[in-house]
Amino acid sequence: MKTQKGFIQIPLLIAIVAGVLVLSGSGYFGVKQYKGYQVEKQTEKTEQERIVLEREKKAQVVLEAQQKSLEQAQVEIEKLKKKSTDEQKKRNALEQKVASQDISISTKIIRTGTGRN
Repeated sequence: MKTQKGFIQIPLLIAIVAGVLVLSGSGYFGVKQYKGYQVEKQTEKTEQERIVLEREKKAQVVLEAQQKSLEQAQVEIEKLKKKSTDEQKKRNALEQKVASQDISISTKIIRTGTGRN
């Protein structure tokens, strides 16, 4: 091999170019992989957020259904209480009516003097 002043030898130049190509190629591949990883991570994150939102919506629907059932049950309870109160009033009125009829029958028996013979 001849030594030339001021010039880089050809094998050394080829080694430098090959090294730069290898480093830049591996850098490009690394950056590409990293971007793919970031996209995958972001997609997974949005999927998890979507799942959480769906669960929250389902929970909200269930909660609304439970509240509606509770309100219906409370209305039914109030109706039953009112019905019970009305029946109690009717029963008291009937008892008073029966008691007053017994008294009037007793008074008639006493007035007429019909009793046991």
